[in-house]
Amino acid sequence: VFIDLGSTKSTLVDAVNNHFKSDIHNYISTHPMCGSENFGPGASDPNLYKNKLCILCPPSHVNESALHFVDEFWKAISMRTTIMDAKTHDETLAYLSHLPHIVSSILVSIAAANPSTLQEIMKNDKPITGGGFRDMSRIAGTNVDMWISIFQENQSFIYKSLVDFEKKLQSMIEAFHPEKKLDSQQISKLWE
Repeated sequence: VFIDLGSTKSTLVDAVNNHFKSDIHNYISTHPMCGSENFGPGASDPNLYKNKLCILCPPSHVNESALHFVDEFWKAISMRTTIMDAKTHDETLAYLSHLPHIVSSILVSIAAANPSTLQEIMKNDKPITGGGFRDMSRIAGTNVDMWISIFQENQSFIYKSLVDFEKKLQSMIEAFHPEKKLDSQQISKLWE
């Protein structure tokens, strides 16, 4: 039985399908949804998989007993599992994982580029951010090399998620336009 742990699936699953054609095989693409912004041996966590989700993306013609084995393997180390096709996985993760990492990095970049904010950060020896910034910026510190490869593999779905984000952001910008009265109804509608 062979598995991978990649963050994108379409390229891998397409390659497996092309390789095996209609032959039965034992390859299952998996994506354990866990980890943190930290990396390297010092970031190891003995509870990394506990109560987390592992997405299984079985290619065509997979041996059902191999799929069952992989499903049971992840469950045996305390994970929950779900099955998705590769395209659905990549589109879903563009919105739920890849877009948040991009937005987090943009948020940190914007805050650091504001002279007043940067001055206040630099003159304080303790963080001056509240929980909102801390929670939103935590993942901005992830390994960029890993993310570049994810972005290359999932570029089209990430682009779509960014366009959707841009539309919502533009609506919020208009609601806050300083030459107009604050559009609280527009803000409430977007918030809800």
